[in-house]
Amino acid sequence: MQNKLLPTAANTFYRYFVALGWLWIASFSACRDDDSSSKPLPPTITSIVPDSAYVNDTITINGTNFDPDFFNMSVMFSGIEAFNIIQASPTSMRVKVPKGATSGPVTVTIAEQTSPRVNFKILTVVPTTITGLSPKSGYFGDTVTITGTGIVPADFTAGTSTVMFNGTTALAPESILNPTATQLQVIVPDEAQTGPVSLNLKNGIVLETDTFTLTAPLPVITSFTPASGPEGTPVTINGSNLGVSSANEIQVTLNTIPLTITSRSETQIKVTIPVGIPPGSYAFVVTVRDKKVTSKNKFKVTAPPVANQYIYYGQRTAILRASITEKDGKVTVVHTPLFTNLDDVSDLVIDKAGKKIYWTDALNNQIMAGNLDGTGTPKSLFNENSEAEINYPVGLALANNKIYWANQGTSNIARANLDGSSPEILFDAENEGINYAQDVEMEVVGNKLYWTEVGSYQIRRGNIDGTGNPEEVFGPDDNLRYPLGLKLNAASGKLYVADSPTLGGVAPTDRILMGNLNGTGGLTVLFEAGDGVAAVYALDLDLKNSFIYWISNTINSGSSTNKLMRGKIDGSGKPEVILDDLEDYGNALVVQPE
Repeated sequence: MQNKLLPTAANTFYRYFVALGWLWIASFSACRDDDSSSKPLPPTITSIVPDSAYVNDTITINGTNFDPDFFNMSVMFSGIEAFNIIQASPTSMRVKVPKGATSGPVTVTIAEQTSPRVNFKILTVVPTTITGLSPKSGYFGDTVTITGTGIVPADFTAGTSTVMFNGTTALAPESILNPTATQLQVIVPDEAQTGPVSLNLKNGIVLETDTFTLTAPLPVITSFTPASGPEGTPVTINGSNLGVSSANEIQVTLNTIPLTITSRSETQIKVTIPVGIPPGSYAFVVTVRDKKVTSKNKFKVTAPPVANQYIYYGQRTAILRASITEKDGKVTVVHTPLFTNLDDVSDLVIDKAGKKIYWTDALNNQIMAGNLDGTGTPKSLFNENSEAEINYPVGLALANNKIYWANQGTSNIARANLDGSSPEILFDAENEGINYAQDVEMEVVGNKLYWTEVGSYQIRRGNIDGTGNPEEVFGPDDNLRYPLGLKLNAASGKLYVADSPTLGGVAPTDRILMGNLNGTGGLTVLFEAGDGVAAVYALDLDLKNSFIYWISNTINSGSSTNKLMRGKIDGSGKPEVILDDLEDYGNALVVQPE
């Protein structure tokens, strides 16, 4: 029989204490299990992009279990901590490679848990040097190869490092071809000059190569067409190395006479045989940036045909002459530039006896004069600095050694002697109500001055000396809508006017009208839109052959459809095109007087 402990108070306390201990142990174990489950999962690295980089480069580390709050993470490069974590998410982070890092393992640590190692290569910075330049001479657009070491291609394509030709930058990325760590292929930029080629690195270092010599290639002439023709003949010269960026760098001569170049490209130059060149056979001489070449064949200049008529016309920036020859029903037209590189030719008149041509330059507020054959340099007869008032002159007339003009800018009509003396205002807006005078014409026999006004839709006339009050000849009541060009035929007592309301935006149809000089009988339509009348600024009369000439314009058009037209002076028959596809719109026209 076993002895049994009696349930004393001491025994009861002991049993209670043991039970409480087991309960505490169980609770502690449970708490330890709970702490273990609350720890974050250990981070892992799945890739590093790129797998090599320079110190201070930014790389991307991809993986799992990253902390978006990058202050809770540490990234080590072979034991060197990266303190510059730029961005982080649970699966990636962007980090700058720290100074002092060497090739070796990269790890990520979060809450004392470190990822497995992933090897990463630290690139060694190779100093940029230049070892060669080839070729050492060339021209704009040529490709030059620069060899060296430590070239960073991305810097040059981005433009943070640049290549310069004696101070002119080769623009990135279009001028930088196939860059590598040891080579740059560079297109020589326009405006480059002879001198050193340099690499301007983004860190401020400038490296210079040998001198690059800018050498223009020798121009080549292979052919030209046609082989012969009179003055005014357009000629196309074919070859190579003919293209230049500036018109001042190219010249074409024939018999030592400079030719007008109408267009140019790398393989073609278009010129016009000049006025006054004597008949004969001559070689073309083309000079491109001091490099000369002479054509093997010679162009035969033939005697110009005897023209039935000469037409002078202004195309805004040029004055040209068209010689019209008619034989056996065939019309031959040769047009020749007389003066080019002008600004705003708005009207012109001819002094046949004095062998002069006068024109208004509305843009620069001046009246110009030049030789009728196009030789010499034009001179300014009147301008803003003259005693005579010049304010956007648009109309011009000549009689009795005096020149008359319409100032559209100040709505008046003025005159002066051809030597510039005795300028005076004949009629103005304040006293005679002049309203945007456009064209002026002289009727010498009756000592009357006629003009058009686009502001009041009138043709008016006044005494040639400015005395008396001007009077209306035709106006809105005669269905005159926007009168521009005006010509008179004193012998027949008729006037002719270009009514171009499409230019003023007041009506859809342009017309050429005829009326009596005394204003009686109303206006008669000679030709209109269907007859090739469009935006006509200027017209003139060929009284010998009974024609009226005008220039039909398409303004602000994508392609030129401007034409020199003519029709019978009485409006009969169908008008014909004399010159098609003029290069610019025309607003001045004169038939050379007999």
